[in-house]
Amino acid sequence: MRALFYLKIRTIINSIKQLKEKPSKLISALFYLGFLTFIFVVPSSNTQRNPLETIAGVEDFSLLVFSAILFLIMIFVNTIAWHTGTKRGVSIFTFPDTQFLFTAPLKPATILLYGMLSQVRTSLISTAFLLYQIPNLKRLNLSGNQIVGVFAIWFLLVFSNHIITAFIYAISFQSEKRKTLVLSVVYGLITLTVVLFAFFAIREGSFFNGFLKFIETKLLYLIPGAGWAKGILDGLLFGFGWLNIVCFAAFLIAPIILLRLIYKIDFDYFEDALSMIQIAPGTDQQAEANQAALTKYFNRVKIRKTGLNHGYGESAIFYKQLREHRRSRPHLIGLSMLVLLLILGAMAVSTTGSPTMKNPLIFWGASAFMLFFFSFNSTTFRALNEHQFFTLPGKSSLKIIYASLLGILLAMQDLVPAYLFVIIYQKFNLLLLIVGLLLSGSLFMVFNTSQIIVFRIFGEIKSAFSTMVMITLSLVCSIPGIALIVIGGLGAFSNPAVWSYLLIAVGFMVNCLIGLLGVAVGKRYLEEGPIR
Repeated sequence: MRALFYLKIRTIINSIKQLKEKPSKLISALFYLGFLTFIFVVPSSNTQRNPLETIAGVEDFSLLVFSAILFLIMIFVNTIAWHTGTKRGVSIFTFPDTQFLFTAPLKPATILLYGMLSQVRTSLISTAFLLYQIPNLKRLNLSGNQIVGVFAIWFLLVFSNHIITAFIYAISFQSEKRKTLVLSVVYGLITLTVVLFAFFAIREGSFFNGFLKFIETKLLYLIPGAGWAKGILDGLLFGFGWLNIVCFAAFLIAPIILLRLIYKIDFDYFEDALSMIQIAPGTDQQAEANQAALTKYFNRVKIRKTGLNHGYGESAIFYKQLREHRRSRPHLIGLSMLVLLLILGAMAVSTTGSPTMKNPLIFWGASAFMLFFFSFNSTTFRALNEHQFFTLPGKSSLKIIYASLLGILLAMQDLVPAYLFVIIYQKFNLLLLIVGLLLSGSLFMVFNTSQIIVFRIFGEIKSAFSTMVMITLSLVCSIPGIALIVIGGLGAFSNPAVWSYLLIAVGFMVNCLIGLLGVAVGKRYLEEGPIR
């Protein structure tokens, strides 16, 4: 066991040494820490605590909404983590230090749990990212102890999900029936949650009243993980009862029991782990059969054999990405499109008749928030990780533009159904569809710029720290454009004037200029490589 501690300590020390060897990483670390410190030095806008508003006869309505939103986020994290455990091989097997331990005389469970330690660092950094929400938590009149409790609940949830992921993998990696059973449970919990909400909405005869009953019901505490965390959170916000104490006990005891069970399971996952690192050899007949099956599958979608300029020059990058996208997503409808349509559609339906919510800016802001997370799967990421991206002849600036173009177009395509539904249902001007798509596309350019800058600094975006720097930089770069668009939009819908439309146009131009900055930085990255 001492060897494991030594290996982990040396890994941490080497990461710290890189800050000295690469000044660019040190600067980015100071920038990130400085941005976090900025949260604490900015005084609160309200010096006195105001009582929370009462809506529809419900006291502390804002706290109930906060509890519901955090619960939905936690159940989403639960679903992703549990689903990951059913996949062939888990991501920890790709870590070099974990591969190094495969030949060590250690129990498989020890190596499996050691690989999870790297993910604990991600949990800590993601918890630190919640520091951005401290001003909002203070506006909810939360005390310092309650805010610390919210952070602790989030960290324990993410950490316990790592243990659950390892346990699910340990019991199901050799059994398709168990994988199917686990997936049935995972998506069954999601389905039951939706059915429970629909039941309250139908019984109350109102979407709003059904939502109130849904977020107040104690039945949600029965959901493992996210439900227990909600029980503890409600105890912090509204006072502990016996159910909240039971949730707290289950939240602490369940991970310990799962750890014990993992150590008792005798399993050999070496071949499964090897499949994450290299492709296992097979017979020629099997290889031919697999190739024939892939060809048959890909041929279902007809793809033109010529792209822009017949696939020559810098446009070959765009054409290659387009072909890969068509093969991986042969149908127009994808997960991101469905998520945007469901969330914005639910907002449009639930806010019908509310004069305060009849503002397109609210729906655009919600889509921009989701677009921020969808940008992490951009085509720019994949292009910057490919060697031919550097060796392809042509102008570096054009290569960056073509590498980013498909991601922007796909983001705008996914937004079209959601925007159309909102415009038709809320009876907005159809011209807002074009305006919303242009503003969202310009915002995606800002996120692309942040990714390129972080690539220029780190040479890759794989570590948790580089990811957090990218997230922070994306937020900082998007503030000027979003602020101008919001101010102009509020003026345009409350008291239309020329200056409000000019502010929206200026915000759009600011986003485009930041996008051009990304092209310039990317050009230097292709020509010189990462900053040392």
